[in-house]
Amino acid sequence: MSFFARHTFSLISATVFMLFASLVLWAYNHDLERDLQRPISPTYPTEQSKVIIAYHNRPNIPHINYLLTNTLTQNPIKKIAYTLLLASKPQHKILTAYAYYAQFGQVQGLAKAAHSYFGVSVQHLSIGETLLLLELAQNPHLPITTPTTALQLRDRLLSDLYNHHTLTQTQYQTECQKALALAADHKPIN
Repeated sequence: MSFFARHTFSLISATVFMLFASLVLWAYNHDLERDLQRPISPTYPTEQSKVIIAYHNRPNIPHINYLLTNTLTQNPIKKIAYTLLLASKPQHKILTAYAYYAQFGQVQGLAKAAHSYFGVSVQHLSIGETLLLLELAQNPHLPITTPTTALQLRDRLLSDLYNHHTLTQTQYQTECQKALALAADHKPIN
C-alpha cells in the first residue's frame, strides 16, 4: 500500500469514527436531557449551591458530575458520554438532578433525606445538616443517626469548608452554634 493510500485510509477512518462518536453523543445527550428535566424545581437549598459545590471539589471526594453519571447509568459507554456532556450543562441543572437522584443512606433524593434524617423540608436544612447528608451520600453506612458522631462530623465538615475559605467566619460560627436535631428524637444534640 502506498504512502498516499495509507494516509487517505487513516483520514477516512478517523472521519468515520468522529462521525460515529458524534452520533452516539447526540443520542446520549437526548437521554441525559430527559433525565435532567425530570426534577421540576430545585430540591436543594439554592442559597447553599456554593457549599454543595465546594464540598464536591474537596480532595478525595468524587466530583458531582462523576457521582451524577454513576447514579444515572451503569452502561460504561454511556458513563463516558454523560461525563463529557455534563461538562457543558449549567451548574444548577447538575445540582438539581444530583439532589433528585442521589442516594442518601437508604433514601433517594435530598428532599426525602432532609425529612427522614432531620424532620425538616430541604429549604430549612442548615449548612451543617446539608453537609452531613452529602457525606452520607459518599458513605451510606455512616452513623449520622448517632448524636455525638453526627455532631463531631458536622463540626469537622464545617471546619474543613471554613479552612478552604468557603464559609466566612460568621457563617462558620453561626453554623457551629446551631442545634443539630435528628428526626428520630427531634431533640437538639448541642
